[in-house]
Parts: sequence; C-alpha cells; structure tokens
Amino acid sequence: MGASSLPPNAPVMFHVGERSYPGAIMVNAAGQRFTNEAASYVEVVHAMYEKHSAAVPHIPATFIMDSRYRNKYIFGALFPRQPIPESYFASGYFVRGATLEELARNCGLDPQNLVATVERFNRFARARVDEDFHRGDSACDRYYGDPTVKPNPCLAPIGKPPSTRCRWWRATSAPKAAW
Repeated sequence: MGASSLPPNAPVMFHVGERSYPGAIMVNAAGQRFTNEAASYVEVVHAMYEKHSAAVPHIPATFIMDSRYRNKYIFGALFPRQPIPESYFASGYFVRGATLEELARNCGLDPQNLVATVERFNRFARARVDEDFHRGDSACDRYYGDPTVKPNPCLAPIGKPPSTRCRWWRATSAPKAAW
C-alpha cells in the first residue's frame, strides 16, 4: 500500500519520492499534519488508516506544496517547471491558492489550522529538525530527500506562492484495487 493519486485521464500515480522532498507536507481534513511524510509508503498509509475517523478524515490526505517545490522537484509524471496541464485544475486534481488561507478555502480545509500547521512546520524546517514526526531523522527518510539541502534533506519551509494541493488516497500494489 502507498499514498497514491488519480490524475485526470491517466492511471493511478503511486507517490514515493515526492513525500520526502523538502518543502511539502501532508495534512488531514482538519488541515493538520499527522505523520512523517518521508517514512516508508507502508508507514504513511498505516497512519492514514489508524488516524482516520468520521470526525477528522485522513483519507484522502491532502498534499501541500509551494511553487518552489514544483519548480525544483518531479511530481508524479510532471517534471520540475513543466507546465501543469489545465485538466489537473479543471478536474480538481490540483487546486491552487495565492495564499495558504485561499488554498485552504479552495480545498475545504480550515484556514486557521492549515496556516498554524505550516507555520509550525516552517519553524521545524528552518531549525532542520522535525520535532513532531522526526522527518529526515532516518536513512530511509533521507533516501529520497534532496542531498543539496543540508543538514536535513527532507525539510525546507513552505511559503512561496502559489501553493498547490493534490488529494492522496491509498493504493495496494495492485492499484486498481484502490479505485
């Protein structure tokens, strides 16, 4: 099982490296982080299931990235700086916001929670230590991180607008089973 998304007119996209790159987070429906995004894909999906509830859904999770992330890292089948197909926005696969508050409103997330979550994450990123979930502490986490970002290749602040989100579900190793 792993965090996956369904781009329009394309097969299920299994996300492995994207979660470890610095400058992005996963949040639940309340707009709060709930796991070490760089952990193994099995651990991430287990956290989605274990913490999921009707009151605070964790499935789907929302992947938040800023424009710096999109300009520097591959995301699914999109290369850095590659224009995002309009169909991604028209279908709701990607949602954009000029500010975190606007992004949260566009995604149906609580704006105050998302802003507080990103501010807390950014403090950790600037200090290069994730005090909540220890992202980047293990060799497994750092495997897909950015080796040019030191000392923690998995942490960088989020903030360069526009910010974008993509909803992530879970999939088995046989992706059709998830849909």
